Amino acid sequence: NALGIATKLVNRVHSKIVIGDDGLLCVGSFNWFSATREARYERYDTSMVYCGDNLKGEIEAIYNSLERRQV
Repeated sequence: NALGIATKLVNRVHSKIVIGDDGLLCVGSFNWFSATREARYERYDTSMVYCGDNLKGEIEAIYNSLERRQV
């Protein structure tokens, strides 16, 4: 929060979601903080990044859904 970045823990959601204002959305399964760096334990996780002015409605819907699940 000191950098202006809010993090939230929500129940029963496996995907990781990053929202940047109204024009950036990243959704995926990659565990950014706990992913192993050893090749023998490597997994195939993906994330998709969406950019554009038309994301505002989608971002609001995702945000509202996650707010209801917040721990």
